[in-house]
Amino acid sequence: MRAARTNEVYSVQLPASDTHWDLAGLAAGAQTPINSAEFLFSSDVVAEGRGRVVGEVTMPASGGTFGWLGPAIDMVLGRSYVTVLPVGNTCLTLGMRLDSIGAAFLPGERVRIHGSVLGVDGPYSLTSATVISESGRVIGTGTGRFLSIPSAARARELPDLRPFSDRGVELAEALGTQVTERHDDGLTVRFDYSPPLANPHGVLHGGVQIAMFETAVARHHNLFNSAGGTALLADLTISFLSPVVAEEHNGVSIRTRTFRSGRRIALTRAEIVGADGHVCSSVTATFNISHS
Repeated sequence: MRAARTNEVYSVQLPASDTHWDLAGLAAGAQTPINSAEFLFSSDVVAEGRGRVVGEVTMPASGGTFGWLGPAIDMVLGRSYVTVLPVGNTCLTLGMRLDSIGAAFLPGERVRIHGSVLGVDGPYSLTSATVISESGRVIGTGTGRFLSIPSAARARELPDLRPFSDRGVELAEALGTQVTERHDDGLTVRFDYSPPLANPHGVLHGGVQIAMFETAVARHHNLFNSAGGTALLADLTISFLSPVVAEEHNGVSIRTRTFRSGRRIALTRAEIVGADGHVCSSVTATFNISHS
């Protein structure tokens, strides 16, 4: 049964809306460590406070794409909600939407993400994030829907890790991207899976799924868009329907489909299908096509 809005566990006083990008009232650093998936994508927490979190991402030497920010945006959105929850609770991502102006990133650029809680209703919350370039421009936004759940009890021992940005390879190569099948309307794209890509509950991190989806859809565009050009993510909406419990020997497979494609805009749909044939995650993504 859904928790009542008046249940004291979920009766939280949200901070006043703040449209400034300063760190006033926030404690430096993270109150709890970031997880391995966020570390692999060079994400970090700059400051946290009640209902607010500021994160930072260092883009790889190749410059990266908006999908590279997926784990960090998920981190900032979720942590913003966790800061107003009782001790012993964390949250599960139900869905996210990302919007971008479609610009490319500079190699090594540091991007900041300012997140805050918009509202809480029972165990559910809506949070937002603003993505700001190193030069101070707003270059994107994110919103997320979350469900409060008990914190993961088990800790996982992980080997020493190096962020993907330190490995001197493109993200697609770091994720072991392979096109395994071409269909009339799309592709099946396989990604390597390893335990560090999971969240503390042992399932594939939602932000990593965003990075995989963007990589798969970019491959789709390169093969199916006859108009050519460079595809840059404009918006992406993802629904997490069930946990993606991947195994290293099987990896993660994404099926892409063309919905509409033109000279300047391409709309693609994709999904992760589990071993039992059920859809685990579904995404719709719009790309701006640049011909410069």
